[in-house]
Amino acid sequence: MGMWDDVIDANRRAIDVVNKQREARGKARADCGHYPLWLHYGYLQQHRNDDATQALEACRQSALVVPFVAAGPVDTRRDRIEAYAEMRAHHLAAGLPLAGDDAAAIPAGAEMDAARFLVAYGDLLAAWRGGNAETLGRARGRLTALKESVLAEIAAKGSANPAARMKVEVMLQEAEALQLVAAGKRAEALAILQKVAEGERAMPLEFGPPVLAKPAVELLAEQLVAAGRPAEAVSAYRASLARTPGRAASVEGLGKVAGSAAPAKQVETEAAGHVH
Repeated sequence: MGMWDDVIDANRRAIDVVNKQREARGKARADCGHYPLWLHYGYLQQHRNDDATQALEACRQSALVVPFVAAGPVDTRRDRIEAYAEMRAHHLAAGLPLAGDDAAAIPAGAEMDAARFLVAYGDLLAAWRGGNAETLGRARGRLTALKESVLAEIAAKGSANPAARMKVEVMLQEAEALQLVAAGKRAEALAILQKVAEGERAMPLEFGPPVLAKPAVELLAEQLVAAGRPAEAVSAYRASLARTPGRAASVEGLGKVAGSAAPAKQVETEAAGHVH
């Protein structure tokens, strides 16, 4: 709902409860997983960049540096590493640098391909934000190479939720569109992003941080702005905020572009209606 003060408070308290329980059993801290992911995302939405970086680094240490000791029957190293890779993608999507070097840190083995896929997606977003077309192309190549393995793992889990498979396809299409933008083919990229945004809207809605670190409709809005189509960008930002209320990048993007497509009073009302 975009209530970031409450998100941060609730998840800090939840993490404290979990860690007290773990300490009583002689277990390590919970620095990766459900509550740390929500807390980190809340920090990002309030531009509490130092807090977000500290949270990400704590998860990186837990997942990739400290010798793994299971905190319970459902705590596996693969799950911890995937949680880190997801948090990392949100961090890079927000334009923040990494505090620690995680290059080549993901353990070998096909069971880690989902984590590697998320790492490649994060690298793609960082390359796009940094204007590095060569790195972006390499990241897209890694995504493409991992696709079949990741989809096979999703199928093996037998989940009835189609979101996991749909997410993989949308991420790959975003990668294609961004590479087209980097090659100066924005019109072709926009055609892809229009379809990708429609596919994203068909995904089941899940509460929490967006399933995609860079929502497709928000990416579409940004590229519409770059193409000089502000009225369409306003509509795309509104669609983004309908799905992810209060998301900082969409709130701020709407505030910047709406002035060129609507009366000032309307812009003020639009932006205020999405901040909680």
